[in-house]
Amino acid sequence: MKYTLEVVADYNDGDYLTEMSDITEKHLEKLKPLIKAIKGCDGDWNWRDTDNQSGPYVDFTIHELEDFDGFLPYAPDGLHIHTVESIYVYEKPKKKRLL
Repeated sequence: MKYTLEVVADYNDGDYLTEMSDITEKHLEKLKPLIKAIKGCDGDWNWRDTDNQSGPYVDFTIHELEDFDGFLPYAPDGLHIHTVESIYVYEKPKKKRLL
């Protein structure tokens, strides 16, 4: 099964960006523990600075964190994402040839 992952993120205290990416079921399963950690964060900001593995992310490798970074929208002007507002997953419909 193939999916689309939609991530809405804040990079400038109220400036939101959305990124939609294709993702396999296997890759989605690998991200679920990290998504759960993001969901469980307390405070205003729930995503890390560039190489920060502290707080709820201490159990994740840099590779795992950078893998999720690939699904985040790109923040302009040298700013970075500090809050993941929402994550949705959509099942991709199967394509059927009609002609």
